[in-house]
Amino acid sequence: MKITTIDYWATSKDGFLHRLSPRVKAMGLICVIAAVVVLWNPVALACIFLALILIAVVGKLPLKLVLSLSAYPLIFTALLALTTELGSSASISIMLKGTTAACACVLLTLTTPYPVIFSMTRRVLPRLVNDALLLTYRTLFILGDALGNLMRAIHLRGALSWRHPLEALQTVASALGNLMLFSVSLAEADYDILYMRGYDGRIVPGEPPASDARPTARSGNRKED
Repeated sequence: MKITTIDYWATSKDGFLHRLSPRVKAMGLICVIAAVVVLWNPVALACIFLALILIAVVGKLPLKLVLSLSAYPLIFTALLALTTELGSSASISIMLKGTTAACACVLLTLTTPYPVIFSMTRRVLPRLVNDALLLTYRTLFILGDALGNLMRAIHLRGALSWRHPLEALQTVASALGNLMLFSVSLAEADYDILYMRGYDGRIVPGEPPASDARPTARSGNRKED
């Protein structure tokens, strides 16, 4: 999943969720997470999840994208449910808890620009933690795209064949090694950028450029002409 797709839906659409105040959406997210933590009834959790899906449909969000992003925690919660003896009801509740909380986070992310989200979390998190989360948010998507492109290139060149498992494992290990080197290079580039911009322990969102800057330049050119 490319971060440009998420940024596009967060900034270029005008649904009713986009027009809501970010604080209202953040409070709604907190309420959903609190309900998910407290409730263990699978029917109640399923109703909350379906309500979030209905909100996404009414808000004209891409349902396929919402479901695909919300399904990521399902992998880990399913493994937890399968490896513990909690019973069928508790296992279903665990999976619904992760999926429902993720769906609420996805709705917030797809309808709110990420600088606005991190400007809110900056008020409750330490500066270093908030800045690390901000940089991690971008970096994870960059690394995901890099890994996807790398595996696609290996597949097109025919270097990945599971008929030869040892060679395939060597290829995957080499790809992960290259990804590790790329991540280190990316971290060094981010550090250099922050250092050159005078990072002093916090990232402050910049102010938008003045609307009269361009007309002033044009008027100056006209006077010179």
